[in-house]
Amino acid sequence: MKRTTLISLTAAISLGACHDVTAPEPRTEPRTAPAHAARALAKDSSAVWASMALDDAATRLLSGVADGDARTDLERALHVLSAQLGRRDDAAAARACQEAAGRALAQLREQSDVAALPDLDAIGLALDGAAAVLNSRSIMDAR
Repeated sequence: MKRTTLISLTAAISLGACHDVTAPEPRTEPRTAPAHAARALAKDSSAVWASMALDDAATRLLSGVADGDARTDLERALHVLSAQLGRRDDAAAARACQEAAGRALAQLREQSDVAALPDLDAIGLALDGAAAVLNSRSIMDAR
């Protein structure tokens, strides 16, 4: 018998013998998470994204708007609403912050020039996202 044939047969036998030892163990637990876990994760991630959008609106988008009391009020309301969404503890306080931000945004729209309107529209979209999160929380809490 040739040497290469002997090595090949030995390798084949040893691989066959080791197959049972190196194979992954079968899992007994289910591979999918329960449905309620997926809903909680989706709800939490939407709050995170809405909070990030509010922080972006308060810092980046408002930087192009002229300084004034309305801008300061809106910036403060956006930051407070972002924090309220992250805490998840008081939906009524978060809703009050959202309404205050909406009033400050409306006042800022009246005072601003046309060049600032796209940024103010984007801030309005961030507030709409926060409102959607708050509405979904109230629906989920009612269940």
